[in-house]
Amino acid sequence: MRAKVVLTLLSVIPSFRVLSAQAPQSPIRVSGYVQPRFQAIGDSAGFLLRRARVAVEGNITPWARARIQVDFRTWVTPAAGSSPAAQATDLYIALSQRRWTGTFGQFRVPLLRENVISSTLLELPDRTLGSDQLAPFRDIGAMVAWTDGRVAMAAAVTNGAGANVSKNADNRLMYAERATVAVGGGLDLGVAAEEKTDTLRWTADAEWKRGRFLSRGGLLRLHRSVGATNATAWYGLAGWTVRPEHLQLIARLESYDPSNAATGDRTLAYVGGAQIFLKGDDLKLQLSYGVYDEQGPAVKNNRAIAQLQARF
Repeated sequence: MRAKVVLTLLSVIPSFRVLSAQAPQSPIRVSGYVQPRFQAIGDSAGFLLRRARVAVEGNITPWARARIQVDFRTWVTPAAGSSPAAQATDLYIALSQRRWTGTFGQFRVPLLRENVISSTLLELPDRTLGSDQLAPFRDIGAMVAWTDGRVAMAAAVTNGAGANVSKNADNRLMYAERATVAVGGGLDLGVAAEEKTDTLRWTADAEWKRGRFLSRGGLLRLHRSVGATNATAWYGLAGWTVRPEHLQLIARLESYDPSNAATGDRTLAYVGGAQIFLKGDDLKLQLSYGVYDEQGPAVKNNRAIAQLQARF
């Protein structure tokens, strides 16, 4: 059995008042974004579509809404080469009453704060290695969340098989819990845990925004009961807005160790970048360069990325 939790979605889930059935309903809303990029990794380079998403969302009643989002992009596989593909990302119904929200379907249920942040709002083109390798992203299940604007909590149960998987093959569920609190002065703290029969994840993270300065960091630990091994990842990010709504500089240090049972498999990454805003986050250019230092044999995987984003 498998599962997960989300919560920081709470910051974007509105608190609906209970209204009469005759209250007017919101029209259907269509949104989306495209992220074409040029990417050079080691000795290889090329163009690709990192993300191309379209979402449709609307209120069914004043307290019920539905959201459907589909991702179109270029997939590359050794067998098929480059071919257009599409997959669903968000497919859920949300029921809200005052401070409570229940979500049912396929939704974002990661542990890490950076996974809850929309891809359109990320300061760098890619998330950290630990986020990609250790933290689940979307899944199918149910979630209940509560927030008073300062404190937010959520608990979820999911199949644990990931997005777009219709069958729970191992018949196990995963359970997760997360809580965040806005301490004040621009500081926000979060903790979370995720449990399954043979694995346990826990994470702690923080974000501080003060004027033109931004900092964010997180620690994630995965314990596997089989073999009693641990995987660990952490990161720290700092940003400075040189010119509001025009230019932001970013630096990130991250570490990823897939297993403490093996030596020489840890990766340390140094990533620097910039965001050039043409119209806020609706139209921007992201530039980054990452140096990846492996404990074991050297691998040519330093990467340079130039990514354009258009959001509507």
